[in-house]
Amino acid sequence: MKRPYILRIAAAGLLAAGLFAPADSPRADTKPPPELEPRTIDSSKITWLNVEDGVLYSKTEDKHVLLDFTAVWCGWCKRMDRTTFADTSVISYVNDHFIPVKVWGDTDSIVTIEGYQITQRQLARQEFGVTGFPAFWFLSPDGLKIGPLRGYKGVDDFMRALTYIQNREYDTTRAPQEPEQP
Repeated sequence: MKRPYILRIAAAGLLAAGLFAPADSPRADTKPPPELEPRTIDSSKITWLNVEDGVLYSKTEDKHVLLDFTAVWCGWCKRMDRTTFADTSVISYVNDHFIPVKVWGDTDSIVTIEGYQITQRQLARQEFGVTGFPAFWFLSPDGLKIGPLRGYKGVDDFMRALTYIQNREYDTTRAPQEPEQP
């Protein structure tokens, strides 16, 4: 039985390095984060955020970040939006347990992450090694890279990946806990 996405996430989790600098790093913004309004979540669809807001909300809400690297011209991305991301179980699970962030990997619009400026294209390619779309990355609530999930995923495969991350099964340093079912 092949489970390459689980192995990729686990391997990447072991090798992951933080994208976002710790507070004492020269890259970090020295200003305290602004007060955030509570997120408004539309239960009929995934409530995607931009990168800057996603990073702030993940720390405030102590939730994992789901980065969706997409492109305007990407047919498989559009299929993912029409199928997997339109499924009510995926919508509910993502909105309840993750901070969903869209990154347009084919644009040169600049985003600022904790004082560090980068284009969305550079974020995708240089920071996350995205070479094709769709691609997904998971970050811990404190901004550490956990691992990627590449290519189109149907509902069942995507839900398995989401519960793996939500249950922190990638973290071998934690005591075993009862897994949460979707």
